[in-house]
Amino acid sequence: MASLVGTATTRVLIVIAAFLFAETSKTIFQVVIFIFVMHPFDVGDRCVVDGVQLVVEEINIFTTTFLKLNNEKVYYPNSVLFSKPISNYYRNPDMGLKGEEQTSNDLIIELKRIMEELGIRYDLLPEQGNPNQDPRDKPDATAYAAPDL
Repeated sequence: MASLVGTATTRVLIVIAAFLFAETSKTIFQVVIFIFVMHPFDVGDRCVVDGVQLVVEEINIFTTTFLKLNNEKVYYPNSVLFSKPISNYYRNPDMGLKGEEQTSNDLIIELKRIMEELGIRYDLLPEQGNPNQDPRDKPDATAYAAPDL
């Protein structure tokens, strides 16, 4: 008899735990999808949520802190933001990858130099590195590799 009561108690506790942790698991899953997969904004972005223009100040696992234009802080649970439409007017340029920028002319000149070193002739590249030049303007445009020596 005691074994039957112990088994019933264990089953009841498992059912209660399932109800308790189901909502928590759902919230954690939504937050992970929202922050790491959807990734609708970064810190510094200007967004509109619920018709109010906000600037993202801080992103945490469970909440995001926004600043209104009058510097009032607004806290949204990420699980709530998951189901709201969000307009992102401004992506913070500092969040992008930084690196050397090359103009298209410099890139074309560098490509031509590398191809010449490799012994490859490619007439479809513009002569002066002008990206606006249409390679179809040359009727004899051909691409071929130099024979092996």
